[in-house]
Amino acid sequence: MRICPRSILLLLLTLLFISPGVVWANSGPTYWQGYPSSEVLAVDPDCPVEVAEENLFFDFSDESIRDYTIWGKVKAAYRMVNPTDQDLSVQMAFPFVSSLRNFSPVDVVITADGVQVPYKVYLGNGVKSRKNSFQENGGDDLVFENILSTVSNQPYQACHFSLDEKGLLYTLEVRPTTEERVNFVVEFEFDEAKTKVLTRGFNSYERSGKKVKIASRCYEREILEIFVLGNDIKFNINAYADGDQNEPTELFTYQISSRETELKSYLKSYIDQYQEELRQQWGLSGSLPLDEVQFYNLYSKALDQAFTAYEGYAFWEDLGEQDYLKRIFVLVYKVDFPARGQRNVTVEYKTAGTMDKTKTIKPVYSFQYLLNPAAKWSRFGDLAVEIVTPKEAPYIVESSLALNKEGERFYRAGFNSLPDKDLYFTVYEKEKISLVDKILGFFRISYLFLEVLIILSVLIVSLLIIFKRRTSIKY
Repeated sequence: MRICPRSILLLLLTLLFISPGVVWANSGPTYWQGYPSSEVLAVDPDCPVEVAEENLFFDFSDESIRDYTIWGKVKAAYRMVNPTDQDLSVQMAFPFVSSLRNFSPVDVVITADGVQVPYKVYLGNGVKSRKNSFQENGGDDLVFENILSTVSNQPYQACHFSLDEKGLLYTLEVRPTTEERVNFVVEFEFDEAKTKVLTRGFNSYERSGKKVKIASRCYEREILEIFVLGNDIKFNINAYADGDQNEPTELFTYQISSRETELKSYLKSYIDQYQEELRQQWGLSGSLPLDEVQFYNLYSKALDQAFTAYEGYAFWEDLGEQDYLKRIFVLVYKVDFPARGQRNVTVEYKTAGTMDKTKTIKPVYSFQYLLNPAAKWSRFGDLAVEIVTPKEAPYIVESSLALNKEGERFYRAGFNSLPDKDLYFTVYEKEKISLVDKILGFFRISYLFLEVLIILSVLIVSLLIIFKRRTSIKY
């Protein structure tokens, strides 16, 4: 019986693609990034208020795993003192990382002597993310001491446009005349030094120098938009039955209209709609803690960056994706202090850890709390740290500060001054990460690669055997 090399190859490839390692590789991420929490800051660097003591409490008892990681509650309770003979109104800032779509005012509660304090939200820059534990940290974007410049209502000054600039808004209404899909194509030329173009609703983009081709797959009535700033442009419109644009079709109709409009009003229509969505999402009936200037700055900066990156062209998605981008939020509020008086200020919020199972058989969850910003206060006294660990990972296996286990899933530490290190701790399902856990984790991560290596080795050996048999046959 002769063995066909092609048959062996097909068999081995089949085994590769149906193997459990491939199924495991698609079952979920092995790394999910969380972001650090931070101490409260004084907006005025010369603020004389002192922190007499702080109680920092991490509570994971009621939280469960979602978004591939563990969430918990953090409560930072401060006893603050005004050592001066004057009444003070102190502006404070609480920075953290979130996205507009994930942030909820319900998750953050700030009180002074038990009375809830209103706050304003300021949006900072986006933060860099890591896809696995082997990448470098994000860099300076999470140095919260440098983000107070975000606390401003000054309009963003764009390089490529001004908000009060007027342009031509083209609206295209496309209707397929049958149930078949139509690939609607618009071609035009523009000089980026004289014209800027923002499109909405198109899902295909090609460009060669000044020539641009954009397209939209239309299964039913679609409304497409092209906003032109600067010199006007001319359109060449066609439609195709196929995605490769090889089969022209006339099974569609379209109408095009244009009107002069201000860029600010064009953005405002989206902002108004989005603010209403946030009111419903956050369960608010009145004004948002996030004013319009912050929205305009957010989308203006995104549009400016897109015009730079794409040489005068921008997709509406460049603006829309800002809603999901992880960025620094700064909550700003005021606390009044009587002369020689004190206030009890608390900040409560939710935090998410970094999930990492790239090195162990079960995931580890890490949490970071930046203590260094507290050094900006004129004086910092005692610090107490308490941690109730989650059921899924009840043991703290690593910590930057010495923590004492004082009960089941309960750790505590006390300091008579601000520690030199930021707080970092990791929880795991076992009391220690054993060598076996690490070895099994390594093989789990490397399983697919080992499969490929084994199959290739078998293939090479099989081919060598076949070659040897053939060369040994005498004719």
